[in-house]
Amino acid sequence: MCGLVSVITKGKNGFSQKEVEAFSQLLYIDQVRGRDGTGIIYNVKKNKAHVRTLKAAYKSSIFVETKEYKEAERTLFNESNFVIGHNRAATKGKINVDCTHPFREDHITLVHNGTLYEHNSLDKDAVNDSHAICSSMAKIGYKETLKKIDGAFALIWFDTKERSLFLCRNIQRPLSIVECTTCFIIASEPNMAQFVANRNSLKVIKTIEVEPKKVFKFNLEDMTKWEEEAVEYRPFYIAPTHTAPTYEGDKYLVNKKEYKYGDTIRFKAAGLTKGKGDVYTLDGLINKWPNVSPAYLTNTDFEEQVRVKVYGTHKYLQNFVNKRDLVGEVTAIVIKDGVQSYILKNIKEKELFNIGSWNPLLEHKEHNWCESCYSLFSGKATIVDGMECCPKCTSIASAGCC
Repeated sequence: MCGLVSVITKGKNGFSQKEVEAFSQLLYIDQVRGRDGTGIIYNVKKNKAHVRTLKAAYKSSIFVETKEYKEAERTLFNESNFVIGHNRAATKGKINVDCTHPFREDHITLVHNGTLYEHNSLDKDAVNDSHAICSSMAKIGYKETLKKIDGAFALIWFDTKERSLFLCRNIQRPLSIVECTTCFIIASEPNMAQFVANRNSLKVIKTIEVEPKKVFKFNLEDMTKWEEEAVEYRPFYIAPTHTAPTYEGDKYLVNKKEYKYGDTIRFKAAGLTKGKGDVYTLDGLINKWPNVSPAYLTNTDFEEQVRVKVYGTHKYLQNFVNKRDLVGEVTAIVIKDGVQSYILKNIKEKELFNIGSWNPLLEHKEHNWCESCYSLFSGKATIVDGMECCPKCTSIASAGCC
């Protein structure tokens, strides 16, 4: 986990003193998200695409007290339109200046929160995964790079050719914009940004979450607004823990474990508990395999570490108790005691079931389905440990080998 912070002033004559102080406080506080390095990007010569960077391999509470940073603050006040900060929590690469953000390659200067599964397809010679993203953007552009990023990311970068500041994220990392009357504050944690804005008497107009699969762009010609552009990302999959019973070509598909607001989750009810007054809570378990018929689902096919919750009256929720195939819309996300829960609304039983390209129920009616090895077989199934098993799995179980 790393932290991103930024302030963009709406004024054309540089930052106000309050805005500079707000950024320095953001950078200081943001060390809770990373203490292995600190860096900033800022432009000089008012309204010009001349970029400077400053970074060091230590935490921001030390960084903001250095002589070099104090000089940068004076430049912000006199000459800059934006400043971007990064607090590093090292995941890939050494803890040194070379691996500290920001990274600069040709016309691209970038900071990144997240970790990639692999980055050789972007740049095999990069010092770490974040540097690889920057290098790739400089060579093939951000649109093609975003199609190749394999892992979690929230990104802020400046392109001197386009004279623009960009930001984007995928569902695995947060990023929000807090708009104030005189500036925009960008941060990984919106509550922190709102606190700093209020502390410095910067009136907050609104707060929005950066939407995944969109790039937000601030151009130096007019930093009082942003533009949004839909872009294509690499599809996001969570690696399966065992062979999935559905496939598309030679790629196994599984249910994702991370959702955003408005997404639809498929789940089963796992109990009803009474809360305060007439409010009850329906707990549920997320279905790991979104394209599997309920007839083939076992207890192990539901995600135990990520829960769903639905609030309502007993009369309403009682209708869904013991249902194995429910759907609902995400309205909030809560993390408590290490367990992530999705709060759902508009729940209902799944009416139509779309199995997809491979449907053992419809296309192979003459076969049975083994709940142990997930294979189709001819003949009669045998119940082993509550599962319908094929002859091979039955013989293994009888021999005491499993």
